[in-house]
Amino acid sequence: MIRKQVENIIRTSHLQQKGSFYITNISCRTFSFKGLLMPNQLESFFVDLNDESMQSALCLVHSRYSTNTFPTWDLAQPFRFLAHNGEINTLRGNINGIRARERLLASELFGTDIENLKPVIVEGEVIQRQ
Repeated sequence: MIRKQVENIIRTSHLQQKGSFYITNISCRTFSFKGLLMPNQLESFFVDLNDESMQSALCLVHSRYSTNTFPTWDLAQPFRFLAHNGEINTLRGNINGIRARERLLASELFGTDIENLKPVIVEGEVIQRQ
């Protein structure tokens, strides 16, 4: 809820670089790093990964390769949960599917506050770049 509300505030703001805003996660137990870079650049870009006191039971790196889109910040990893193997070509269908079902979004936990999550998909942010 907090992530979506902050994203909506930034998206509708007049900030010059709002297109680069992305919350990788808000977990107190998980670090997420995001970068539009090559895998061999990780350790020099994220210098804290070289700190010997940093320990992890798991590390996942996803290197995006696509023949049908140009790399952009919003398409750079990480995915917020783990990953998916979808193609950007399915984006229009996914947006239409979510938009058609958005009015059905309901939760006893959120009550009427669930309206703060909308729009679930922000039209035009990725589509216009294709």
